[in-house]
Amino acid sequence: MIAESTSRYPVVTHCTVAVFTPNSPMSAGKATFIAVSTTTPANDMMPTARMETTRRASRHRSNPDTLSLLFSHPGHEYGAKAPRSTIGPMTSEQTPRTTHRYTHGHGTAVLASHSRRTAQNSAGYLLPHLRQGMNLLDVGCGPASVTADLAELVAPGRVVGLDAAPAVLDVARTLLAERNLQDRVELMAGDVFALPFDDNTFDVIHAHQLLQHLDDPVAALTEMRRVVRPGGIVAARDAVYSADAWFPQPAGMDSWLEVYMATARANGGEPDAGSRLLAWSRAAGFRDVTTSASAWCFATEQDREWWSGTWAQRCLTSFGPRAVELGLATTSDLETMAEAWRQWGTSEDGWFVVVHGEVLLRA
Repeated sequence: MIAESTSRYPVVTHCTVAVFTPNSPMSAGKATFIAVSTTTPANDMMPTARMETTRRASRHRSNPDTLSLLFSHPGHEYGAKAPRSTIGPMTSEQTPRTTHRYTHGHGTAVLASHSRRTAQNSAGYLLPHLRQGMNLLDVGCGPASVTADLAELVAPGRVVGLDAAPAVLDVARTLLAERNLQDRVELMAGDVFALPFDDNTFDVIHAHQLLQHLDDPVAALTEMRRVVRPGGIVAARDAVYSADAWFPQPAGMDSWLEVYMATARANGGEPDAGSRLLAWSRAAGFRDVTTSASAWCFATEQDREWWSGTWAQRCLTSFGPRAVELGLATTSDLETMAEAWRQWGTSEDGWFVVVHGEVLLRA
């Protein structure tokens, strides 16, 4: 069994959503039901001319391709798919080569955030389908907090955590050792486009918040289909950033979202990946597709403090510097966005929801 979660990711499930918080009455079978609003925040003031472009872009949020065109400049074809390198299977000593770029990076704020994820709050749609003895691959495992939970559920089955960043696997090894799972989970660096496994190797392949960062998610899903056994499951969950909603709405928050999304697309990813999972799955050749949606909701004092703090830091140290490099923001803009996050975090009325799409794919 998985220990009771102390994660900062409260969970909301499906269209009529129930807020799950770490210390909520959910353990007693109770929930607080809310309606998820995806209305674009009204207060989108920013102090610079560059952010004026962002404000204009916010009117086009319903069209995910418009923003990439608005932020295009010579040398960057944001609306076009970058060519993907093709390489052979990777060994654990090799570093994968890709044409996309991971928008968040692996700074302290990002790794701390990812380490708070659990199977319960990030893979709940998959858990009813897991059985003891299953062999499982976690692609894009990061610090392996979710991987560790999954390993406990499918023991004594084989569990492999694969990530493109060898450095983050060092963090994963530490976490697994703390939970006495270092001998239960294999960790390796590898490329999702050329998985170093034979056909039909795993019963379950799990990918959380991975496809949104790839330049060719259909190719990645196709490769996962190759290594999953007939009748096995490929499970993927990704955010829909344009559906993020929050209250109150400090000046700078709306532009934070637009700049982040533009940066992610400039890096070759798709920040609205969750809404595209069905289409990508069908394009990858899956015909047995089960879709769902869930969300994280941050509304307690502790959640607001943590969620606002991690994103304020990301504005300054994660995607923010890349946005400046691309000409999408200035350092002053980053400070404004970070301060907006801090203001939201100190409000007793603060509420934030992150919507995710999910798919369960049968091979």
